[in-house]
Amino acid sequence: MSSNSSTSTLPDVNKLDETLLPPPLEGLRRDGEFWIEDGNLILVAKDVAFRVYRGLLAEQSTVLAEMAATASEDFDDEDHSPDELSSLVRLSHKYGIHDVEEQALDLLRERYADDFDEWCSSYPEFIARPISRPRTHCIGVVNIARLTNTPSLLPATLYTCTLLGATVMNGWEREDGCVEYLSTDDLKRCFDARERLCQERAMVLCKIFDNRLSQRCDTADTCGAELKHKVLLIMADGLPRLMGCAALDSGVAKDIHTNSGIFASICLICRMELQCRDKQARKEVWDKLPDIFGISVPGWGKIAD
Repeated sequence: MSSNSSTSTLPDVNKLDETLLPPPLEGLRRDGEFWIEDGNLILVAKDVAFRVYRGLLAEQSTVLAEMAATASEDFDDEDHSPDELSSLVRLSHKYGIHDVEEQALDLLRERYADDFDEWCSSYPEFIARPISRPRTHCIGVVNIARLTNTPSLLPATLYTCTLLGATVMNGWEREDGCVEYLSTDDLKRCFDARERLCQERAMVLCKIFDNRLSQRCDTADTCGAELKHKVLLIMADGLPRLMGCAALDSGVAKDIHTNSGIFASICLICRMELQCRDKQARKEVWDKLPDIFGISVPGWGKIAD
């Protein structure tokens, strides 16, 4: 074969698609242990880069195989699906890649906060994200918490599993077709917690609407009458609002905050008082979650105190 015919098949480096090139590594720190010189896949976790074998990762999970196939694409932390995080934690845990495992767990901790204020601010957005459909993926997070001995993930995820009702028995089907189930002990915790959470939710509403007005209210007669009227309306709403097990959601916080619904005629000062009661009552339930589920979580409830 002539030299001309052999060189004619080589690509023109000046015409290469820049999107096919790997991202620059400036500003990244190479991991001292998991940087394999002949590795063919670079993983980046925050400012740390890992160079490993693509095949090793792909063999462990179809999810990671898909990630490896598109490894040159930008992959923002917020886009990690529960399947990807679950696979990443399990694989890194299996092979002792502790830095990668910890980075993946950090992302899970961000989504399943152990701080009440963070949970309040992130939970509505979290359940609205497409990647969070359906909430049965919390089953997988509970199992990850057990696998990695990360108890701080358990209260919020067990609580969410409890809200699934009987659906929790069906497990969580991952993208690779495998189905994860809660352990028998954790399943029992969820069912045992329902009655306690129903009681706590009823107490939350009682603490919000205890007929006490703000001492700074200038329209006590009007607000007092309106507050009693609100209690009657809530009572008329029936058992679902009073006895549901979603104890961290009073069902009235949004209306109080936006001055809408049945709270439109209460003065600003009294609405602010109701907001404080609502948050405090739900915070008290939050602090009780480990006790409600019969688990030990060191430091729980003291983080924001």
